[in-house]
Formats: sequence, C-alpha cells, structure tokens
Amino acid sequence: MVILTILALADYHPKGRIGVSILRGMDSVYEEVSRAAHGRRLLELPIWPGDSAWSAVYEHYATLTGVPIVNGYNPVPRLSYITRVFEPMKSLNLGEMRKWQYDMLKSWDVPFIILHQDLFPRRVSRYPFRFTLLNLMQSPYLRFVRNDGPNHLFALRENPAGPEARFTRRSPVGNLYPSNRMKSDVGSCIQDAAASSGFSLCAGTHGEGNGLLMGGNTRIYPTGEYSVFFNLRCNAPIGSKPVARIDVYAPEEEKVLAERTLTQRDFTHSGDYKLFELRFAIPDPTRVEFRVHYLCEGVLRADFAYVIFSGERDPCPRYEAEDLFHIGSCVEDPNSSGGYAITITKDEDINMPMVSGPDRLYPPGRYKARYYLRAGECEGGVLARLAVSPGFGGAAIAARDCMRGEIAEGDRYAPCDISFEITRATPISCTLWHFNRAILSLDKIEIEKIPPGDFLSHAADDKLAR
Repeated sequence: MVILTILALADYHPKGRIGVSILRGMDSVYEEVSRAAHGRRLLELPIWPGDSAWSAVYEHYATLTGVPIVNGYNPVPRLSYITRVFEPMKSLNLGEMRKWQYDMLKSWDVPFIILHQDLFPRRVSRYPFRFTLLNLMQSPYLRFVRNDGPNHLFALRENPAGPEARFTRRSPVGNLYPSNRMKSDVGSCIQDAAASSGFSLCAGTHGEGNGLLMGGNTRIYPTGEYSVFFNLRCNAPIGSKPVARIDVYAPEEEKVLAERTLTQRDFTHSGDYKLFELRFAIPDPTRVEFRVHYLCEGVLRADFAYVIFSGERDPCPRYEAEDLFHIGSCVEDPNSSGGYAITITKDEDINMPMVSGPDRLYPPGRYKARYYLRAGECEGGVLARLAVSPGFGGAAIAARDCMRGEIAEGDRYAPCDISFEITRATPISCTLWHFNRAILSLDKIEIEKIPPGDFLSHAADDKLAR
C-alpha cells in the first residue's frame, strides 16, 4: 500500500514548484458589506456562468461576512441560474449597467457590488480591468464607496443620479484572432512563411467546395463602433469572380452585422497578403464572430483577424500604462503623462507580467520602444525585463534586462529603450517583467520608427545595456 501511494503521488506530482495560496482576510470593503448588508445579498464581479475556481474566492468571503451572494454556489449550476442570473448580469463584466438591470438587482435586495481586480483574467473581457472599472464609476445607478487593494466596492443608489448612461468608452488595446486558433469547415491549417503568424488556413489546393475557412471563435464585445481587419491572400487569375466573403456575425441573434464579398481584383497581383477592413457597430454588449468564407475560386489563405475600436489608428505612437493589462495598482501621479501610473510592490507574483499589451498592428520596419519607468527601494541585480513579442505568442522579437542605475529613482520617470525589427505587418505586445527587487512604476510606453541608418546604433546600445 505504501509503495502504491508513493507511485500515485509521483504520478500526480505537477513536476514544478508547489505553492500554497493564502486568501486575503477581511478588509475594509468586506467589513462595510458585513456591517451594512446583513440579511441582504451581494453581487460579486466578474460574474461567471458556473462555480469556477475564480468564484470560489467569493464563497470564501461569504463565510467571513455571512452575507449570501447572488453568484451561486453549485459546482454544476442549474439552467435557471444561467438564464435568470448570469445572462442578465454578464454585461456588468464590461461595466455596462442598464435601468432594467438596476431594477432587477433592487428586486433581489442587492445593496452592494464588489469588483475584483485580481480575479479578472482576459477571458472575462477583451479589455483591461480599468475599462470595466471606469464604466461602473460613471454609472448613474452606482456610487463608488471605496477600494481596499484589488477590491472595489459600489453601492446601488436609492434613485438613479441621472439619465441612462451612453457607453462611448474606447480602449487602445487590439484584439487578435490568429488562424491557427480558429475553426474551419473547409481547407486546413498550414505553416506559411509569408503569414504574420507563421500559419494560415488554406483552401483551394484540393478542390474544396464553398464553406467557412475561418471562424468559430466568439467573444462578447462592449457597446461601441469597431473596425476588423482580415489579413488574406489569394492566388487566382485576375478577374471579377467572387473569391471570398468576410463578415461579422452575431450568433445569438443569428444576424450578420457587416459583410463584404471580395473578387479576384481585390487582391494584389503579386499574391501577397492584404488587409481588408469591415466596420460594425453594436448598441449593446454582443457576442461576435469574425468569419472568412471560401467561395471556391483559386487558392485562398487567411492569416488573422484583428479588431480595434473605431477612431484608433495604427501605428499608434503611445500607450498609457493604466490602459493596458496589468497587475499591481493604478495610482494617481502628478509626474506621469496621463495623471496615473501602474505601481507594484515587492510581493507580487513574478510569473505574472507587470504590464502587457497593446496587441496593435505595426507595418514592417525597425522600431524603438521606450518604457518610462521609475524605481524605489531598489536591491541589486536585474530590476526589470523589457520584451517585445508578436501578439500571436511565441518567442520574443527582442528583450533586454534593466539593472539598477538604468531605471530612474526619485519622482521623475525616464525611458528605458529596446530596439526591434519586424519584416511583415505584425501585432505587437510590449511586456514588462519584474523580479520583486524594487517598487516599480510605469507611466507609459512609446513606440517610434527608427530611420534606416540609425537602427544599428540603437541595437548596439541595447547590447551594451545588457
């Protein structure tokens, strides 16, 4: 029996470092809930369709406060929970509350909502936590009470403070749908050196019929106007025959929001990849799918679909740190360019990047990314690592470590630079890694194109910095 137990433990061992997660105890947010919501209910955000590992934290706090949560407790949720609770409230994950949702929460006797920054993975929203937070803060139905670390407390107002909110907020973050993570009914996924992602979905080489070449990956988008770009390539005789149809589809409404048929003339004579744009608007949070249909003419290849808010322009020269995905705290800072900065202490998880994003598209060329950093309470060794990667994932295009002495100390921010080169249009993600050897603050990231003659000197400077 002892031998079997040892073998079983060896089989199930994760083969990596084992840690123990210690949940936060009562803080001022939950003390307020415990005091003022006794005998009533609480809504925790983000809300999940079931009892996930993320929502288990909500149950932990429920045992401390004694206040029942609307979110549910059943590991196998009933259909009634999905239809009566999750579906009506899921837009709150994006920070969008309408009058009917306010009335519903009042009828459930819910006086408070808590929004958790540290329980906000990317699958909750296509946009960073701050996008949701600011929407909720501007809601006429909610009053921001306080935050304690990552927990943000809102109280439902007795009466709305104004008319229905107009949701016009934009984010600079781009959304990327690589072909090798999409579904297809015709063709196959192949390695493709000409594609930005290194892969493409290809149809027409084996006599395939009409069908869906790329799609199947749906996500909920907040209210707004958008542009989606499809990166496509077609080898077909020059003419007017239809080759492909691109569209934006809302599967729950079974409605096409925008579409365009592409003919042979729309593609380049050289057979290179080309971006095709569709614009669409949604009046409410909507689940959306981006699709490419093969129309049985020539050889069609699909590289990726890429989505940005209307009004955003590529290439973008600057991003405020608070608008990107991040851990740590967003703090007011009069010395920062936008009035806010992202700050982390020395007790964060070093496996989580401090800041990442924006997954925005840049044309071929040589660039320099500037991270405007500040450090305090510095120890020895590497304090931060800068990395530039394709939004598709994989190895970094460029990376460098920053030591003490390279990062500004005091009140002011100073740039730490990294040079990189891309040979085709590529969505770029800038990542800042930390090592818990300093209190780090990031103000912004700037990306500028380097003139051809200057790139070698910048690259040499980066090597010296390493």
